[in-house]
Amino acid sequence: MSRNAQEIETQRQKRITEERIPLPKRGIVLTTLGSIALLVSFFLPSAGYHNGEILYPYRAIFLEGYWFRPILPFLYALGLSAFLFKTTGRFGRFGAPLTIWAVHLVLASLIVLADGVVLMTVLLSPKQGFGTSMAALALLCWLPVFVQFVFTWFRKKPFAWKLIRLTWLAATVCALAFAVQLLNVLYDKTIYPMLGLYLALGGSIALIWGSLQAEPQITHKERFLGMLSN
Repeated sequence: MSRNAQEIETQRQKRITEERIPLPKRGIVLTTLGSIALLVSFFLPSAGYHNGEILYPYRAIFLEGYWFRPILPFLYALGLSAFLFKTTGRFGRFGAPLTIWAVHLVLASLIVLADGVVLMTVLLSPKQGFGTSMAALALLCWLPVFVQFVFTWFRKKPFAWKLIRLTWLAATVCALAFAVQLLNVLYDKTIYPMLGLYLALGGSIALIWGSLQAEPQITHKERFLGMLSN
């Protein structure tokens, strides 16, 4: 290969690495399993009525008066975006590509922000009862997540670190939403929880745990640039 061709190839690889985000090994198993569990649970029964009717998440988005209906598909879609972001960032030659991490960034941010809007809307609704009380408690739990979300963008950290933190913040919102749904189902004597709801909650927790393990591994940009050059 001529010197000019080598320089062109070097510039090409440098441009690719600048547009991609490599991720550390630690936490990859938990995040992968958690993201898959979250995605799969979208197609599994989440609750059953005593009259024999089964409720699936992909059908719940058409239910009138269902709190999380506007954001429900996004909660489960986080499983897909997190899976692609984590696996390509860990096993890809140069890391997660621009398209994948951009979609993951937008989706995770939307989940964090939209959840607060949904909970506030429930609190302002005329219907009162156990569900409204749960919405108030969920909103109190959401506020620290929102504060962390805002402060994340002012931290002097690598962008990969911010995306990892945003991942577990969005997963926390998912876990909070599924926990509220589980408590509502347990409170309602006409319905009972099923595998899909437990799997969604467990997958969200695994995604949180795995991302928290990976976050401290991302310290300096130079560290990963050095890894790429090896």
